[in-house]
Amino acid sequence: MDINGQIRRSRLINWLAAAIVAILASYVPYDHALEGLAVPPLLISLTLAVVLLELIRRGGLRARLTWNSHGVDLVYAFRNRHINWHDINDIQVASSRINLITSAETVSWEFDQPWLLSKLSPRYARRADHHQQVLQEAMAAAHTVDLPTQAPMEVPADRSFWVYTLLILVVGLTPWFGSIIP
Repeated sequence: MDINGQIRRSRLINWLAAAIVAILASYVPYDHALEGLAVPPLLISLTLAVVLLELIRRGGLRARLTWNSHGVDLVYAFRNRHINWHDINDIQVASSRINLITSAETVSWEFDQPWLLSKLSPRYARRADHHQQVLQEAMAAAHTVDLPTQAPMEVPADRSFWVYTLLILVVGLTPWFGSIIP
């Protein structure tokens, strides 16, 4: 039996946030609070952009919850975790948090569900219910089959590094901001 699925955070929201970060990082060196620094503005912009884009990459674009016949893999910003299906007693979804309840602990993973989008789109508002239904079905299917209890964690290919292409925007905008800001 093959049970596969994945829940990711919204790529649209995270890519939009990354673009805004790139634009703001280009402007920062020209803020009046940083006047008189002997550091080139492009160096300030690129350093700030790299740090903030890495946080968005790890926290928004890379993070995911995947499952297969062996269990659930949670990919957080700075770590990964595998939980076997037979260790999970219940799955609860409340607002934007998925709680995997085991006999020893409750493991949480958050997906993004902005309040405004939930009010504008009924389909978007039903995401939490859909996530719970899909995970409950996968857990029920896994509990009915005798599967090996240990499996290597399968982390899907990480393509979130593409967020660094926005550094081209920083390189282009930093001199532009320097030319229009007195």
